Amino acid sequence: MTMDVGAQSYSTTVEITADPRRLMTNANRMARQETLMSLHTLAKPIYEATEAMERLADQLTEASDLISEHGELPETLTAELEAIEDDLSSIESELRTVRNNAGIADDIQASSTLPTSDQLWQVDEAWDAMPNLLEQLNELILNRLPAFYQMLDSEGVRPHPGDAIVLPSRRGRR
Repeated sequence: MTMDVGAQSYSTTVEITADPRRLMTNANRMARQETLMSLHTLAKPIYEATEAMERLADQLTEASDLISEHGELPETLTAELEAIEDDLSSIESELRTVRNNAGIADDIQASSTLPTSDQLWQVDEAWDAMPNLLEQLNELILNRLPAFYQMLDSEGVRPHPGDAIVLPSRRGRR
């Protein structure tokens, strides 16, 4: 390790060792760390899926409000909205389970032992569920919602952009 202070430089060798009160082989320590890093890697898509779910739920609420403001609309619009909401709810339930399983990282981190077989099972369950979950979520994002928005647009159901902003005349200048 090297430390520079002003014009002077200090160097020394630092050795990091495990706590001798916590006996664990290096192989076990590496296996524990690998499990934690696996969960760390999974955290990003879980977070992104959670954010996408919230965004889609907000969009569907707005679409529902727009539909309720319009008079006669084809039944297919409300049926598709309900189908998408049901699918989103199902995906959200799966995502909640994945988040709970991946949340085991805190317990693993808090212990200086190998992860238990139950903890490893939870990690595997989280990883096993994510591909299908993301496939379903991406289908909504990339295909079903854009098609639904086109249906809304073709029926003239769109948000009002608001009124024009008027610039008042400036006082005191000609």
